[in-house]
Amino acid sequence: MAVAARKPRTRKSHVLMDGAHPPELKQKAYDLFAQGYGYRTCARQLGISIYTARDWNRHYNNGTFEPETGYRRRRRFFTDEFKREIATAYLNGNVSINQIAQQYMVTRRSVTQWVEKFKEELTKEG
Repeated sequence: MAVAARKPRTRKSHVLMDGAHPPELKQKAYDLFAQGYGYRTCARQLGISIYTARDWNRHYNNGTFEPETGYRRRRRFFTDEFKREIATAYLNGNVSINQIAQQYMVTRRSVTQWVEKFKEELTKEG
C-alpha cells in the first residue's frame, strides 16, 4: 500500500510573519460579532482558525476585544496607598478577603499579600 505524500504546510496569506493577524482582519471579525454572528461563522467567512475566532469572540463578549490589537492584556499596577486602603478594609473586620477582592476587582492572592505587607504597620497606627 502506497503512502500518500504529505502536502507541505503553507503560511496563510492573512497571517503576518510574527503570527499575528492584521488589524483589518480583526476589524472584520469585530463587525461580524457586532452583527450577531457567532465565532464559527466568523472563522468560515474570514478563513481563520475556529479557535482564534472563538478567543476573539470571548474577548468581544467581555468587552476587551480591540481590533487594533486583538484584546487587552495589560498588567495593572497599584499604588501603595490603594494597597493600604484594601488592607485597612480587611483589618477593620466585617469583610472577608473574597468580598474585598470582588469589590475592588483584584485577586484574593493580592489582597492576602497586601494585608500581610501592611498588617504590622496598620496595627501600630490603629
